Amino acid sequence: MQHKIVLKYAEKENRRLSYPVERLYGTQAFGDNIRQCGKTFIAQHFAETNYKTVVYINFIKQPERITAFLGAKDVNTILLNLSAQISGVTFTPEETCFIFDEIQECPEARTSLKFFKEDGRFDVIATGSLLGVQGYGDELKKQHRRLSKTKDP
Repeated sequence: MQHKIVLKYAEKENRRLSYPVERLYGTQAFGDNIRQCGKTFIAQHFAETNYKTVVYINFIKQPERITAFLGAKDVNTILLNLSAQISGVTFTPEETCFIFDEIQECPEARTSLKFFKEDGRFDVIATGSLLGVQGYGDELKKQHRRLSKTKDP
Protein backbone atom coordinates (compact mmCIF):
# COMPACT_ATOMS: atom_id res chain seq x y z
CA MET A 1 0.00 0.00 0.00
CA GLN A 2 1.24 3.46 -0.84
CA HIS A 3 1.62 6.06 1.92
CA LYS A 4 -0.51 8.41 -0.19
CA ILE A 5 -3.34 5.91 0.07
CA VAL A 6 -3.04 5.97 3.88
CA LEU A 7 -3.13 9.77 3.90
CA LYS A 8 -6.10 9.94 1.51
CA TYR A 9 -7.87 7.29 3.57
CA ALA A 10 -7.37 9.36 6.71
CA GLU A 11 -8.68 12.46 4.93
CA LYS A 12 -11.69 10.51 3.67
CA GLU A 13 -12.46 9.44 7.23
CA ASN A 14 -12.19 13.09 8.32
CA ARG A 15 -9.31 12.23 10.60
CA ARG A 16 -6.51 14.74 10.92
CA LEU A 17 -3.11 13.11 10.95
CA SER A 18 -0.87 14.91 13.39
CA TYR A 19 2.18 12.80 12.60
CA PRO A 20 4.21 12.08 9.49
CA VAL A 21 3.71 8.82 7.64
CA GLU A 22 6.76 7.71 5.72
CA ARG A 23 7.06 4.92 3.25
CA LEU A 24 9.84 2.60 4.40
CA TYR A 25 11.14 -0.41 2.57
CA GLY A 26 8.38 -0.23 -0.05
CA THR A 27 5.24 -1.79 1.42
CA GLN A 28 5.56 -0.69 5.03
CA ALA A 29 4.03 2.53 6.31
CA PHE A 30 5.65 3.84 9.46
CA GLY A 31 4.10 6.46 11.75
CA ASP A 32 6.36 8.02 14.35
CA ASN A 33 5.44 10.81 16.73
CA ILE A 34 3.81 11.63 20.05
CA ARG A 35 1.52 9.26 21.92
CA GLN A 36 -2.24 9.34 21.60
CA CYS A 37 -2.37 11.05 18.20
CA GLY A 38 -4.34 8.39 16.33
CA LYS A 39 -1.62 6.25 14.72
CA THR A 40 -3.02 2.95 15.97
CA PHE A 41 -6.62 3.85 15.18
CA ILE A 42 -5.80 4.84 11.60
CA ALA A 43 -3.58 1.77 11.08
CA GLN A 44 -6.22 -0.65 12.39
CA HIS A 45 -9.11 0.97 10.56
CA PHE A 46 -7.16 1.10 7.31
CA ALA A 47 -6.01 -2.52 7.57
CA GLU A 48 -9.44 -3.85 8.54
CA THR A 49 -10.96 -2.08 5.54
CA ASN A 50 -8.37 -3.24 3.02
CA TYR A 51 -7.30 -6.77 4.10
CA LYS A 52 -9.09 -10.02 4.86
CA THR A 53 -6.87 -10.72 7.87
CA VAL A 54 -5.22 -8.25 10.25
CA VAL A 55 -2.65 -9.46 12.76
CA TYR A 56 -2.28 -6.78 15.42
CA ILE A 57 0.70 -7.04 17.75
CA ASN A 58 1.26 -4.51 20.53
CA PHE A 59 4.73 -5.09 21.95
CA ILE A 60 3.90 -3.30 25.20
CA LYS A 61 0.62 -5.08 25.92
CA GLN A 62 1.84 -8.40 24.49
CA PRO A 63 5.54 -8.64 25.40
CA GLU A 64 5.44 -12.40 24.86
CA ARG A 65 5.21 -11.68 21.10
CA ILE A 66 8.79 -10.40 21.19
CA THR A 67 10.06 -13.98 21.38
CA ALA A 68 8.65 -14.67 17.89
CA PHE A 69 11.25 -12.30 16.47
CA LEU A 70 14.28 -13.28 18.57
CA GLY A 71 16.92 -14.87 16.37
CA ALA A 72 14.59 -14.91 13.35
CA LYS A 73 16.34 -13.95 10.14
CA ASP A 74 13.51 -14.56 7.68
CA VAL A 75 9.74 -14.18 7.37
CA ASN A 76 9.03 -17.93 7.39
CA THR A 77 10.63 -18.30 10.82
CA ILE A 78 8.71 -15.31 12.15
CA LEU A 79 5.44 -16.71 10.78
CA LEU A 80 6.15 -20.12 12.29
CA ASN A 81 6.88 -18.54 15.67
CA LEU A 82 3.78 -16.34 15.52
CA SER A 83 1.56 -19.24 14.49
CA ALA A 84 2.69 -21.07 17.63
CA GLN A 85 1.63 -18.05 19.72
CA ILE A 86 -1.58 -17.00 17.93
CA SER A 87 -4.21 -19.68 17.41
CA GLY A 88 -6.87 -19.60 14.73
CA VAL A 89 -5.11 -17.21 12.34
CA THR A 90 -4.03 -18.07 8.83
CA PHE A 91 -1.33 -15.92 7.26
CA THR A 92 -2.42 -15.61 3.62
CA PRO A 93 -0.05 -13.78 1.27
CA GLU A 94 -1.42 -10.48 -0.08
CA GLU A 95 -4.52 -10.84 2.13
CA THR A 96 -2.88 -10.48 5.55
CA CYS A 97 -1.62 -7.23 7.01
CA PHE A 98 0.53 -7.15 10.12
CA ILE A 99 0.38 -4.18 12.47
CA PHE A 100 3.40 -3.90 14.74
CA ASP A 101 2.35 -1.37 17.37
CA GLU A 102 4.84 0.09 19.85
CA ILE A 103 7.57 -1.38 17.64
CA GLN A 104 10.21 0.58 19.56
CA GLU A 105 9.92 -2.12 22.24
CA CYS A 106 11.18 -4.83 19.88
CA PRO A 107 14.30 -3.96 17.86
CA GLU A 108 14.13 -7.36 16.17
CA ALA A 109 10.66 -6.52 14.81
CA ARG A 110 12.07 -3.28 13.43
CA THR A 111 14.79 -5.28 11.73
CA SER A 112 12.20 -7.71 10.38
CA LEU A 113 10.65 -4.93 8.27
CA LYS A 114 13.50 -5.46 5.82
CA PHE A 115 12.80 -9.19 5.72
CA PHE A 116 9.09 -8.59 5.07
CA LYS A 117 9.93 -6.20 2.22
CA GLU A 118 12.39 -8.61 0.63
CA ASP A 119 9.89 -11.46 0.99
CA GLY A 120 7.07 -9.41 -0.54
CA ARG A 121 4.12 -11.59 0.49
CA PHE A 122 2.75 -9.47 3.36
CA ASP A 123 2.22 -5.80 4.11
CA VAL A 124 3.30 -4.45 7.47
CA ILE A 125 2.27 -1.26 9.23
CA ALA A 126 4.59 -0.31 12.07
CA THR A 127 3.75 2.38 14.59
CA GLY A 128 5.45 3.64 17.70
CA SER A 129 6.19 6.66 19.81
CA LEU A 130 9.45 8.33 20.71
CA LEU A 131 11.44 6.00 18.47
CA GLY A 132 14.25 8.47 17.97
CA VAL A 133 14.59 9.67 21.57
CA GLN A 134 17.86 8.48 23.04
CA GLY A 135 17.37 6.65 26.32
CA TYR A 136 13.65 6.04 25.85
CA GLY A 137 12.72 2.60 27.09
CA ASP A 138 16.19 1.72 28.38
CA GLU A 139 14.81 -0.33 31.26
CA LEU A 140 12.51 -2.27 28.94
CA LYS A 141 15.43 -2.87 26.57
CA LYS A 142 17.47 -4.29 29.45
CA GLN A 143 14.59 -6.62 30.34
CA HIS A 144 14.30 -7.62 26.68
CA ARG A 145 18.03 -8.46 26.51
CA ARG A 146 17.74 -10.58 29.66
CA LEU A 147 14.75 -12.39 28.12
CA SER A 148 16.62 -13.05 24.87
CA LYS A 149 19.62 -14.43 26.78
CA THR A 150 17.41 -16.89 28.64
CA LYS A 151 15.86 -18.04 25.34
CA ASP A 152 19.24 -19.01 23.85
CA PRO A 153 20.57 -22.38 25.04
